[in-house]
Order: sequence, then structure tokens, then C-alpha cells
Amino acid sequence: MHALLLARRFQALLLATFLGLTFFGFSKADPLSQFSGAWRLEGGDTALFFDTGRIVERRAGKTRVLGVLAYEKGELVVRRSGLLERWQVSASEGRLIFSRNGERQVYERLDSIPAELRLDPLPLGAMKELPPARLTAIQQELGERLRKDQQALKSEAASESEVDAVISGNLKALRSVVQEVGWIDAARFGSKTSYAAVILAKHGGDLSLLLAALPQIEKDFKKAGDDAQAFAIVYDSVQLDLGRKQRFGTQIRGVAENKPFVLPLEDPQRVDILRKEIGLPPLSEYLADASKALQMTIALPPDEERPRPGSQDVPPKPSTETAPPPI
Repeated sequence: MHALLLARRFQALLLATFLGLTFFGFSKADPLSQFSGAWRLEGGDTALFFDTGRIVERRAGKTRVLGVLAYEKGELVVRRSGLLERWQVSASEGRLIFSRNGERQVYERLDSIPAELRLDPLPLGAMKELPPARLTAIQQELGERLRKDQQALKSEAASESEVDAVISGNLKALRSVVQEVGWIDAARFGSKTSYAAVILAKHGGDLSLLLAALPQIEKDFKKAGDDAQAFAIVYDSVQLDLGRKQRFGTQIRGVAENKPFVLPLEDPQRVDILRKEIGLPPLSEYLADASKALQMTIALPPDEERPRPGSQDVPPKPSTETAPPPI
């Protein structure tokens, strides 16, 4: 249970500008054009949308992007949650067929694109001044929800379903509040309550909410001393959910398997410079502290051009940051 809870401490946000990622587009001559549109797994709940140079995936209730890196002779190379996967792919008679290592997945073409595959940021309410009583009520509610969140994640007795119930309940409540009053910013609600909202949103893993909130999270926490870690964690995890690499090195995989490693970095040579720019210590120092907390040695990013065995079989476990969560 301890490893599971560590692996779930944080889940994933990115600047709205990253919705305009630099990908190649489909054209009539592009062999990937035959896959364009939306597809649903036969007998399953996974859905895919082949967009411009990326695949938007809805799996196990979560939406994330697979960045398309290459396609040649029926082999598709994508980046999912930071790591590469290679699949043999073909389309025939309204079916999309993925296969790898003996596994075969068949998808049916959909007539329309489901809303959850469009990656639209969640519409937020206007950030207007609130009556003191309403402001206080929101502060108290989010404080209590954060308490329950931390209690569930730290409890050795809590089952995964019980933790899921707490996280999903908190996410539903947070979505309702921010659609009413806008993002929970530090200027109106104070940094403590704003930080609580960041944690609840991160644990909820709702990409549409995180995409909408990230510009304000950046404004509140990017250079807020120790609190800049909150921005770095959210930024990195959303980068990964958008099919890219992380920037600050906060996201770690393999904790549950006792083989933790840092997910691929967008610029390994400059990661310490990028961390310093927002007031964070060098990556080596961060990993040393995290290794002590986990009582495991954390490896640097693996050979990212070699897909990890089994990575295509199951939804990737949420990446984690291992510093103590803010309270």
C-alpha cells in the first residue's frame, strides 16, 4: 500500500499555449491520414482521436495525449507519459488494429469525436470579488477536503477504491467551485487555500481543469520560494500528459516496482539552469532527498528511445513527486 500511495501522490497541467504544440499535420499524401478521426476499443472503454500529429487517448477515465514521433511501414512510434511505445498499426474495413508482442487491439471508427477527446480547457467562472462569508466557506471546504485527501493517501488501511472515492469526490467539488468563482487564486483566497486547490486538482488528474488553471498557478507559484515546487510538479506532469517530456525532473516512475527512475527530460543539459530560474535546487539534490524519503536509489532517465517492456499493456501508473506534500 505504501508504494501505491507514493505512486499516487500527485497526478497531472501546462500553459494554455502548449495546446498549440509543434506537430506535423495530416495531408492527403500523409499515410497517417487513413487513421484520422475517433476510434473506440471493441469491448472496452478506451477511445482514441488521431489529431494533427498526436493521438488523444481516453483510458480508465483519464485523458492524455500520445505524441506521434514517427510512422513508417506500418510502425507507429508515440510518446505516452514520457516513455516511447512502438506499435504495428493498420486500418481495414472501418477497423483500426494495433499489435505488439502478440497483443492485438481492434478499434471501431466513431461517427463523431467525443467531447472528452477534444482537450478543451474547463470553462472557469469569472474571478470576481466574493462576499466574505462565501470566501470563508470555500477556504474551509477546501481545507477540509485537503485533510481528507492527505488522510486517505497516508492511511495504510485505506484500499485503492477508498482512495479513489476521496479523490474523485474532491475533484467533483473543486470543479463545481471553480466553475462558479474561477480558479482559487492566491490574491483572493490566500496562498494556503490556493495551494490546497492545486493539490486537489493535481491528484484528480483532470487535464481539462489543469489546462484551464495552469496560467494562474504559474502566476501564483512559479517564483514563490519553496512553493515553486508546486508549479514545477504541475507543469511537468501536464507536459507528460500532453505527450511531451518534462522540464524540471519532478516526475518519477517505477516506485511501486522498487525501481524508481526520472522520466525523460526535455533538456537534460540545462535542467539545473531551468530549476534555478524558478528557485529550485539542482536535480541531484532533489533526487538525493527523494531517494532518502523512498529508501530507494532513483535512476536518471532510461534510454528513452527504447520502449519499456509491457508499457503498452496497461494504463501507466501516475508519475509521482516524492517531496513531502504541502499541507
